[in-house]
Order: sequence, then C-alpha cells, then structure tokens
Amino acid sequence: MMNAMAAMLKHMGTVFSPGMFFVPAAVRFFMVTALFGLMMLLMVNLMLLRLLLLLWCLLRPGCAKT
Repeated sequence: MMNAMAAMLKHMGTVFSPGMFFVPAAVRFFMVTALFGLMMLLMVNLMLLRLLLLLWCLLRPGCAKT
C-alpha cells in the first residue's frame, strides 16, 4: 500500500511540474500534501464505516448467522 502511495505521489509530481512550472515548489508540495491528506481521511472514514457496519451486524442477533 505504501508503495502505491509513493508511486501515486511521484505521478502527481510529474503531472504537476510541467503545468505549474512557474509555481513555487512549496506551493506544489502543499497542494500534493493537501490532496494526499484528503484521500487519507477518505480512506480512514471508509475503514471506520466498514468497522461500524461489521460491529452493528455482529451485535444484531439476526445478522450474525449470515
């Protein structure tokens, strides 16, 4: 998973650099970090939702059998 993230960040860097040649590296880095952070938040939220669903399913008597 970390390899995929690193590759994705590298890919973002290559995508951003030609189009935003005039933008300072710090701003570019901030944008990449913000995007990365948003995606991490999304992933964590999805994982938490799945866990909650699983817990709710386990606590309900009818759902535990399936």
